[in-house]
Amino acid sequence: DVDPHHLAERCALFVIIALGESLLVTGATFAGLPWTAPHAMAFVVAFLGSVAMWWLYFDTGAERATHHFARSQDPGRVARLAYTYLHLLVVAGVIVCAVADELSLTHPDHASNAGIAAILGGPALYLLGNALFKWVTNARPVPPLSHLFGLLLLFAVAPFAFGHVFSALALASITTGVLVLVAVWESIVLRRGAQQQVHEEGAGQHHRRTLGVDVAHQQHREPLPVEPWFQCEHRIVQPAGQLDHREHRDAGNQQFDFPGGRNAAQPRIGVLGFIHGPAWCGPQRRLARVRRCRRRRTAR
Repeated sequence: DVDPHHLAERCALFVIIALGESLLVTGATFAGLPWTAPHAMAFVVAFLGSVAMWWLYFDTGAERATHHFARSQDPGRVARLAYTYLHLLVVAGVIVCAVADELSLTHPDHASNAGIAAILGGPALYLLGNALFKWVTNARPVPPLSHLFGLLLLFAVAPFAFGHVFSALALASITTGVLVLVAVWESIVLRRGAQQQVHEEGAGQHHRRTLGVDVAHQQHREPLPVEPWFQCEHRIVQPAGQLDHREHRDAGNQQFDFPGGRNAAQPRIGVLGFIHGPAWCGPQRRLARVRRCRRRRTAR
C-alpha cells in the first residue's frame, strides 16, 4: 500500500535538500577564494544553474506527477519506476552539478577531461532524469521535447568541449544557459497549453449551457403573454389578440407595400393572434398598417 502524496512529498524534499547542499558547497567554496571577476562570474553561473534545476523540477513537474500518481490504477509501478529509479538520475545530476560548480570556481580558466565530463554530465543526467520522470508521470507519447532538445545541445557541445575549445567557466556558462533555455521553453509551452485548455473548457461549458437552455425552452415552451394594452412608438395600440373578424380579413387579404412588390411575403395570423411576417417587419408595425388600411377603406 503506497500513499502517493506522502511519497511524492518525501522525494521532492530529497531533491530540494540536494539542491540546497549544492548551493552551500558553492557558497563555501566561493567564500574561500579571492574576489576576482572570474570567480564572481563562476559563482553567479553556479547559482543560476541551481535555480534552473529547481525550476525544471518544482515549477509544474512535481505537481503534475503527484496528480498522476494519485489517480494511477497501479500506484506501485509508478512509485517503483518514477519515484525510485528515475529519482536516482535526478539526484545524481544535482550532485555532479555541484562538483562541476566547484571545479569551475576553483579553476575557471581550464579544466581536465574529468572536469569537462562533470560539467557536461551533471546537466545531462539531470535533464535525462527529469525527461523520463515527466514522461512516466504524464499521459504523453514521448518525453518533453524541450528536455530532448537540451540533451541534444549538450551532446553537440561535447566534441568542442573535449577539444579544449572552451574554458571551464565558458563551458559552465553554456550548460547553465541550456538548463535555463529548457526551463523557459517548458514553462511557456505549459502555460500556453493551460490557457488554451481553460478557454476550450469555458467555450464548451457555454455551448452546453446554451444548448441546454434551448432544449429546455423547446421542451417546456410557455405561451407568449398577450397583455390587454401595450405601448409602441409612443402610441397606444390594441394587441393583435383582440382583432375583430374584419381586421383578420384585412390582415389576410390586404396588400402591403413590402420591399419586393405585391408578390412579396404576405403576413399571416398565428395561433395566438399575432401577425407573422418577414423578420424586418415587427408585429406592432404590421398591426398599425392593418388599422391604417381599414381606416382608408372606411373613409371611401
